[in-house]
Parts: sequence; structure tokens; C-alpha cells
Amino acid sequence: MDIDNKLKENIKEEISFLPKEMHDVIDNFELGKILTEIGKNHKFSDDEIITLQTETVLVLIGLVNPELYAKNIENNIGTSEQEAKKIENETIKKIFEPIYEKVVEKIKQNTKYEKQNWKKSINFILSGGDYSYFIEK
Repeated sequence: MDIDNKLKENIKEEISFLPKEMHDVIDNFELGKILTEIGKNHKFSDDEIITLQTETVLVLIGLVNPELYAKNIENNIGTSEQEAKKIENETIKKIFEPIYEKVVEKIKQNTKYEKQNWKKSINFILSGGDYSYFIEK
């Protein structure tokens, strides 16, 4: 198995460990299409676009610190610091923020909000954080 296939397998495995909401959003999000568009706008070769996709997914699934994203683009694709920052900002607007918003929306849809009850809050605090007070019996 070559390095690319090994990386793809590792990424696929890590995505499977993400919360269901995040996993569902990533599966249904057009990452490849958006990143290919970003790469072509910056005149990247096919290999550089693949590197951009890899760096983005590594941040998205939590294997790489987001603070290193621009630096990794600069180092691994060979862009200037300014171009890497532009790519980072574009990726934040087109990928990271929309995915975040979709995940939050999915979580809200899957969570039943009930009106807070002061007695439940007091019982929770007095229990030392025992969530069993919130389970309906």
C-alpha cells in the first residue's frame, strides 16, 4: 500500500470516529469540488490540489491544529505566506464555517430542548454532576 492510499485509509478511519452529526455533514459536503475550485483559482497543479485537500481534511477531522493550516499549505504546496493566508481565509469561508453551521444545525435538530427547571438545576448541582436527574423515569 502506497503512502497516498495509507493516508486515505487513515483519514477514512478518523472520520468514522467523529460524532455522527459531523460525520454526516462531511459525507454530504462537496469538499473535493470546493477545494479543487480553490486550487484551480490559485493555479495549483493536480498534485498541489490533492495536498490542499489532504491538509484541509486533516484539520477538519482534528488531526492537525487549525493554527498550523496556513503554514502547512505554505510548506507543503510551496506558496508564499500571503497566498497561504488567502487560501486559509477562503477555505474558512467556503468550508469550515459552512460545515460548522451545518453541524450546529444538525445537533439542534437532534436535541430536544425542554424548558429549564430550577429544581433540576439544583438537583444536578447537588448531585455533583449526576446526569441521571435528567433522565425521565
